[in-house]
Amino acid sequence: MKQKQKRGIVRRVAVGTFNAWSYSVGLTSLGRTVGRIGGNVGKAADQLRRKQNHRKETFEDAVARLGLDEEDLIRQALIFRKYAVWYFVATMLATAWLAYAPYTSHPVSAVFVTTGIVIVTASKWLTWNFRFCQVRDRDLSCGFWEWFFSPGRW
Repeated sequence: MKQKQKRGIVRRVAVGTFNAWSYSVGLTSLGRTVGRIGGNVGKAADQLRRKQNHRKETFEDAVARLGLDEEDLIRQALIFRKYAVWYFVATMLATAWLAYAPYTSHPVSAVFVTTGIVIVTASKWLTWNFRFCQVRDRDLSCGFWEWFFSPGRW
């Protein structure tokens, strides 16, 4: 029976020192983060590969599956519309802040922050407006980009 030999003391000290140093400067957490991001990218790629397997249903099928009636649809459309209006107001307010950003004490960071806020609120406004139009038109077949590039549907 072969017995595994221990590595030398110098090698064990060197490896231990390197491990301690890499932990102290954050290389280990960086490695875990990169691995997690890589896993998330892999999951997204798998989801894109399986995209053709998603469910296709009509608006009437979805209403029947969820057991909704006309009052529920009207109430939900009004909720979607209210969210869209409030996100539009938030987008306009953030745009006003963006116009004021050059006059602040830290204009570069203010521009970056308010630009981010404008992008987030505008995307949420578009999302809620798209959902409202889906309920209003009683149509789930239209995709977001198709809806976005045909302003007559807005």
